[in-house]
Amino acid sequence: MDYDVQQIENPIDAPEKQPVHSALFYFKKYRHFFWALIVAAFIAAYLIAEKVMVYETYFVSYLPLDDKIPFLPVFVLAYYLWFPTIGFIGFWLLFTDKYAFCRYIWAVTTGLTVSMLFCIAFPNGQNLRPDLSGADGLFANMVAALYAFDTSTNVLPSMHVVGMCTALFAVFDSSLRKYKWPVALYFVITGLVICATVFIKQHSVLDIFTALPLAAIVYVVFYVFVKRRMEKKYAGLPRI
Repeated sequence: MDYDVQQIENPIDAPEKQPVHSALFYFKKYRHFFWALIVAAFIAAYLIAEKVMVYETYFVSYLPLDDKIPFLPVFVLAYYLWFPTIGFIGFWLLFTDKYAFCRYIWAVTTGLTVSMLFCIAFPNGQNLRPDLSGADGLFANMVAALYAFDTSTNVLPSMHVVGMCTALFAVFDSSLRKYKWPVALYFVITGLVICATVFIKQHSVLDIFTALPLAAIVYVVFYVFVKRRMEKKYAGLPRI
């Protein structure tokens, strides 16, 4: 008589069951994400300030060098790169290094907030924009749409420059620094965005010259002193 013999798996060879984590587990693991709410708060405050802070007189941001810089509407593409570039490094750090993520959020919001507070205390604007009422061409129309949304006031120091520099600092504070292409890409985009601010006449060169020292101060505060303190306090603890 034949019998069917059922092979019994060795429990040692059986695949290990993956633990099922609750929503509370992920909430605790990624609770540093809530620091990003201060970015949302800043954006809301900035949009309100743009509508409320209407000045009859203001300091005109201008240097003679501005007259030698041509209007190149194609650079509006580089100008808009600011938003995904700033966001990408934030998302990367969110899931790879919670301490670097917090440093980035603190640094970028501090830099932008200081810029905005300076504009409130010292009203400023620029008169470099060309008349695009009869704009022809895709890029010129994109610049015209930007002009309609974003006023020519509150320009000094340039928040675009401060934000881009901070994103570049964050790349060097992340695991991406080990790879050549992300570092090179962020260097190129940072240069293009800074150039775009003057090529589309959104900023004066003076706005850049005042933003760079502010970005340097942000670097020293958050990527030297704060980083040193955090690395000492959280030494040996998991990054995520």
